[in-house]
Amino acid sequence: MPRDGPPPPADSAPDGVRLLRHEAPEGTELHIVGVHLYLQDEHGRILLGLRHPDSAYAGNTWHFLAVH
Repeated sequence: MPRDGPPPPADSAPDGVRLLRHEAPEGTELHIVGVHLYLQDEHGRILLGLRHPDSAYAGNTWHFLAVH
């Protein structure tokens, strides 16, 4: 869904998102957790991706896959 104009300021949530900050018990800290998902076969090998040779960053090199 495209958005017109700049993104919302950092001190507010996007439209339609409700913050749980006020619903959480006192002393609760809300955090964002980053997680890496990787694929491993029965031999312990991990699936890597090969960057395109024309990539602007580290072309033609193997890298850990990023999941967005």
